[in-house]
Amino acid sequence: RSVFEIEAPQIKEGFKANLSLFVPDLQWIFNKSLNKSKSENSMFLDKQLIGKPFGIVNGSSFVLNEYD
Repeated sequence: RSVFEIEAPQIKEGFKANLSLFVPDLQWIFNKSLNKSKSENSMFLDKQLIGKPFGIVNGSSFVLNEYD
């Protein structure tokens, strides 16, 4: 953030929410059906990963990922 001179979001009463929802210890396999990118050459395809994002809160928007 300092390189781009972007202020870090704050978690305080009265501020807009800007949060990533993440399960740090969840183990899962990333495969083609979960890939939202147009690219199909990810080095992570068919690999077991640890930690998984499951949504965001941005201002008054609450968005969950479409996968389990």
